[in-house]
Amino acid sequence: MDKQKGAGKNILDIMLDPHTKCFLLLQAFIFRAKLPISDYINDMRTVVEQIPRLLAAMEFVAEDDKTSAGNFELFSAFPLVRRIFNSGVMPDTPSPTNGPSIKLSNIKVVWELKKGSHFHTWCLDIDFNVFMDGWKRPFSKKANKNTSGGQSVSIILGTLKGGFLLCKSSFSIPDSLKDKSWKKHMKLEFEWSIGETQSGPYADGQVVILRVVNEFVNGCDFEVEISLKE
Repeated sequence: MDKQKGAGKNILDIMLDPHTKCFLLLQAFIFRAKLPISDYINDMRTVVEQIPRLLAAMEFVAEDDKTSAGNFELFSAFPLVRRIFNSGVMPDTPSPTNGPSIKLSNIKVVWELKKGSHFHTWCLDIDFNVFMDGWKRPFSKKANKNTSGGQSVSIILGTLKGGFLLCKSSFSIPDSLKDKSWKKHMKLEFEWSIGETQSGPYADGQVVILRVVNEFVNGCDFEVEISLKE
C-alpha cells in the first residue's frame, strides 16, 4: 500500500483496476451471482469467452519448459480450472451420487534404451474402464455450449521427486454412449532423462505418478504411483 496516499485512495485504485473487475466477474460467473445491469452481464460473457484461449496459451508456454520443477502440479491444475468453468462447480462440491467413474484395469511398463542417448525411453500401456451408470451431463447455462466432444479426461504423468512433468494426454467419453461401461486403451511414452538426473537410473526414486482428471464431473479424479522397476 502506498503510504503517501490515504487508505481510501488506495482502495479506490484497486477497485478501478481492470484486473479487479475481471476477477469479480469471474467470481460472479462461477458462483452464479446475479449482476445488477446488463453491461456487467455482457462484460462477464466477454471475459469468460477468453478463458479457454488464456489457459491454452499458459499450457503452451509451460510445456516449453518441462525441466522446471513443479510443472507436474501446474499441468494437473489446468484441467481442474477448465472443469470449474465447464460445469460451474467448485472442486469441493460433493460429487453426484450416480456420477461416472474411471478405473484402471491394467498397466504394463515397457522400457528401452534410445539409440544415441544414455537415457531410457519408457512406455506405459494402460487400460481404463469407464462406468457411466446411466449418468448424463446436466445442461447448464454456465457450461460451454460446445459439448459435442463429450467429457474430456486429462491424463498427467510426473515424477515423484521434484514434480517434473513427463507426459500428458487426454481422451473423450462420448455423450452418446449407450452402454453403462466403456473401455479405453492408451499408450504414454516418455523419456526418463529428468528422473535419472534427479534420482539415478536404478535408485529407489524410480517411481512416477499418474493422475486422471475428469474435466466435467467432480469425484472421478484419482492418482496412482507406478514403479518403473522390473
